[in-house]
Amino acid sequence: MKKFFKIATLVLMLTMLLGLAAGASDFDAIASELKEVGLFQGTDTGFELDREPKRVEAAVMLVRLLGAEEKAKAAFEAGEVAHPFEDVPAWADAHVAWLKANNLTNGISEKEFGSEGLCNAQMYSTFVLRALGYSDAEDGQFTYDKALDFAQSVGLIDKELQGEKFLRDDVVALSYQGLATKLNGSDKTLLEKLVDDGAVKEDAAKPLLDKAALYKEFSAAMLAADSKAVDMDLVGTINMVLDDADSEPIEITASIQAVADGTKVEFAADATAMGEAMKMWLKDDVFYMESNDQKVKMAMEGYTELLNSLAEDKAKEQVAEAGLYLVDKIEKTEDEDKNTVYTVTMNSAVKKAANLAMAEMEELDVEGLNTDFAFDVDGMTMSVKIDKDGALKNVGVKYAFTIKVAVLDQTLAIKFDADLDCTIKALGESVVIEFPDFSDFVDLEELVEELPAEEEAAPETTVEEAAPEVAA
Repeated sequence: MKKFFKIATLVLMLTMLLGLAAGASDFDAIASELKEVGLFQGTDTGFELDREPKRVEAAVMLVRLLGAEEKAKAAFEAGEVAHPFEDVPAWADAHVAWLKANNLTNGISEKEFGSEGLCNAQMYSTFVLRALGYSDAEDGQFTYDKALDFAQSVGLIDKELQGEKFLRDDVVALSYQGLATKLNGSDKTLLEKLVDDGAVKEDAAKPLLDKAALYKEFSAAMLAADSKAVDMDLVGTINMVLDDADSEPIEITASIQAVADGTKVEFAADATAMGEAMKMWLKDDVFYMESNDQKVKMAMEGYTELLNSLAEDKAKEQVAEAGLYLVDKIEKTEDEDKNTVYTVTMNSAVKKAANLAMAEMEELDVEGLNTDFAFDVDGMTMSVKIDKDGALKNVGVKYAFTIKVAVLDQTLAIKFDADLDCTIKALGESVVIEFPDFSDFVDLEELVEELPAEEEAAPETTVEEAAPEVAA
């Protein structure tokens, strides 16, 4: 029973991990890219991405995204703009004065800007949306209280992947994604406009412009090949090391069918892993698993809603290019059969997405189980093969990560190094999942409650000890 439970837990984690959308965490790499473009300078002690941004820092970043830094400095020195605030540091005087003169920001009082106050996601999203030509005025496209919703609708931010605190890390991600986002009512991106206006040098911007252009092409290809249902064969190898013990590579094979059509999320998998044959299903927010004549089920409330929301966002054309800030590099090649192969290497931002997803798994806890997860990513690369007709043919994923998980008061460190390859057999309406009768599947919670009783030996009782009780 213990072995089966551990397999079930592992497979459930892998199933969720393979469905992750990455999010924001460690953006030192793209902070460096922004510095090369001249739009992010950091502080005298480095980028300081792990702390919350101040209002004055956000104001300076907005001026840079508007391509107005030199203009603001010149106007301030000429006395053309000024501000009444007594708490603005000298290095930001020109920026705040220019924003004030152009009605793009206000202070918290007549004499205080609130420079040391913290900038949150809502505030900074508003700043970047303004830089993109959107307005939160009375007749504008969005309102301040709905800034995050509107930012998500144009592919600027993913609210689901925001942590408890808004950090300078997130400022970098939002700014970077903003540069690759089209301006309101234009086919040009913000970065292209900054280059055209002379605010950013073209040679400095070229690496990011080229990266954004290729990612745009990749996103368009993925959008065209997107389907709400897939039938595929998976083969792969996972090297799994538990608490630094010796291990052998695990060969995995699986036939998988999945549907996410906006009304339901379902899947079926017939797999062999860890030397065990197993079958898995997801139907009506319940996860089912069968292995070694054991049949268990676990409720996963909200999982369908979550995945459908991701699928709906992905299907929207206006956010097809979202996620550039997650990409370390992207390459395009052509194989011998003239298929186009895109190889996308994710940056360390995937780490936060994984940890947030793991945190969400606490809501799936079976009563009595302690499931405290920590997740560290060493690398993740995805390759996608598209044929000349635009059909998705193959998806490959390579990743290395470590999970620390506390289960039943035991903490385990599991290191993974995986190479998975998925061959697409069918997409769309031709994919039909056939489910078995689940009436004899037992709730996992009931099995967990039974574990102590199963493992505790019954006390020995002799005939002589029992005899008096019987006689009485």
